[in-house]
Amino acid sequence: MLSTLAALAVFASSAYAGQTDNVVYIIDTSCSMDGGFQLQRAKAEVNEMIDELRNDQHFDVVAAACVDGTCSEVLWGQARRATPAARDQARSYVESLHAMGGSGLGAAVARALTEPAFYGVFEYFLVTDGSPNCLVGFGQGTPQDTAQSCLDSGYNWGGDQDHLNVIAGANTKGAVVHVRLVDPESAFFGENVAAQNGPGSCEVVQ
Repeated sequence: MLSTLAALAVFASSAYAGQTDNVVYIIDTSCSMDGGFQLQRAKAEVNEMIDELRNDQHFDVVAAACVDGTCSEVLWGQARRATPAARDQARSYVESLHAMGGSGLGAAVARALTEPAFYGVFEYFLVTDGSPNCLVGFGQGTPQDTAQSCLDSGYNWGGDQDHLNVIAGANTKGAVVHVRLVDPESAFFGENVAAQNGPGSCEVVQ
């Protein structure tokens, strides 16, 4: 059963980095995150999870926004051991991110799930305001996001269910996707991503 917004746990921060050896953090950096608090809250959440990693864990970071023909940007392209230097580099990368472009969460999560370098990754965290729109590159449900961005290709918009279908189709390895919502007003998408993939957890962070 899907949880309702009222039943979602609310935390100042989840402070939960993941239990598996390999973790990927996906941070929504689309225009909708530029509302005064969303992106800063998301950055703080991702950086705290990076701080909580064990030294024997491996991780990578994906920025999710449809800009310049792609809906995601990967920091390293391969999960690295959580050494102090790797953590510092990742935190600096997260702090450098700006809100721009369409919200292609389906494409971004699907790319992370199907990235060959992430073959051994079975735990993902999506930090978002929960408002996807851009279905770039997924008109036929293919797990590639190499087409023009929504902002350049006739506004191929899609609703929550369209993005959920893309993620479900890409998650062939049974990975767990946790969701951390920075805007509790848009809980439907996040609740369903978590419920349909794992299931993972869905929490509101403040």
